[in-house]
Amino acid sequence: MFIDKSGFTDKIGVFFVLVLVLAMILTVIQVNADTRQTTITFKVPVSVAHSIAYRTPCSATVFYFIENDSTIDGTQTAINVCDAAGTTFCYDSSQDNGAPMNLTNDGNVNVNVSADTNWTVANVVLKVGQNRTGYRADANCLQEPPTTNCTIINSTRTQKIITNLPATGSDKQALWWWADFSSFGAGSSITNTSNMTTNATQA
Repeated sequence: MFIDKSGFTDKIGVFFVLVLVLAMILTVIQVNADTRQTTITFKVPVSVAHSIAYRTPCSATVFYFIENDSTIDGTQTAINVCDAAGTTFCYDSSQDNGAPMNLTNDGNVNVNVSADTNWTVANVVLKVGQNRTGYRADANCLQEPPTTNCTIINSTRTQKIITNLPATGSDKQALWWWADFSSFGAGSSITNTSNMTTNATQA
């Protein structure tokens, strides 16, 4: 018996022709393609922020240094922070976190913190230290930042009071404050109110 395969052969030929044509079309499409690249960046920006917690009864507006010795003559050293009445101190010296002021880094980078004032108060010296035993006489209160000693805050320059405070959200830096009076008010009754600014910058 003779089987005519010519039709089958023709179909195979047509198939290969179609495959070839399709390949050519795809090649032309690929050759004519146009591409562009976009650079995508993911970023969390730097955040520099800090907050201050005051020990009761002190606050941002209640932060008094009142002479409390027996003479009341405008001269006393190592005066601690107290309330407006001068009856309650704003600290607990029995514990490290009992400071009048605790500063927290609320940002996402380590920070340095400085302090400065706008005052021109004669015969008053304001001091700060990072621990409750940091008070020193004027001549020795020059440590900056005051990690074990103290530094004097005045209007002549900005003092660094904290260095490289971590951005953990839980680390707090205790700040202990004192004032020295030396014939403040020439021995007469006097009240002077000034401002102090703390400034945090990326470490």
